[in-house]
Amino acid sequence: LIVFFIVGVVFVFLNLLGMRHRDWSNFISGGAFSMSLLLMIETKFW
Repeated sequence: LIVFFIVGVVFVFLNLLGMRHRDWSNFISGGAFSMSLLLMIETKFW
């Protein structure tokens, strides 16, 4: 549940940044996506 909350906040934050900086939003979204994948992998191991 916490992971979904963080992803949701980051998604909204990226949308706000995307209105001005599309390149930064794409770069940060890629990083957030990779972090979410790492969190999902960690939860699978746990």
